[in-house]
Amino acid sequence: MKLYTIGHREGIYFCTDTIISFAYIFVEIEFFEIIIDSLKYCQKEKGLQLIAYVIMPNHVHTILGANNGNISNILRDYKQYTSRKITETLRRRRKVQTLSLFKSTAKRDGKDNQYKVW
Repeated sequence: MKLYTIGHREGIYFCTDTIISFAYIFVEIEFFEIIIDSLKYCQKEKGLQLIAYVIMPNHVHTILGANNGNISNILRDYKQYTSRKITETLRRRRKVQTLSLFKSTAKRDGKDNQYKVW
């Protein structure tokens, strides 16, 4: 069983998504935009009910629900997409130390991912 699971498909949830090792990622506007654009997309295309959000340097708080009761799938897609966009941006900016941290964490995680951001 997962440590944290969504017990009911309907309802409002307070979520905190934390960057691995509490790395400070959200200190530049480009990284903020990744989160904001993804949340907007999920609202428009996936039925996300976004009530509030706060972006901190190493984590994001959201209060949310889903119009279609499919919050788990929305959150999964949101985290996959933002992970990919964050690592692409880090690669482009040559942030080798942060990428190395995400890569070593992914290796220890045992899943078949190159990087683990969240």
